[in-house]
Amino acid sequence: MYFKDHPPPHIHIIKNEQNIVFSIQGEHLHGITKGLNVNKLRAIINRNEVLLEYNWQQMQGAGAFKKLK
Repeated sequence: MYFKDHPPPHIHIIKNEQNIVFSIQGEHLHGITKGLNVNKLRAIINRNEVLLEYNWQQMQGAGAFKKLK
């Protein structure tokens, strides 16, 4: 997640110099997912959806973020 990033709320996964983007609801938005365990990633996103939403809101301003579980 980047400070003051563009909507929709999303996260960036960097793997093998590839930028892969998923919404905080687990939807694949951009990038090649080859070699990425998408099911595991979606499980992590789903488990942390409330926290991701909180972090997204905080990072649109000058707030701080909390680590995922």
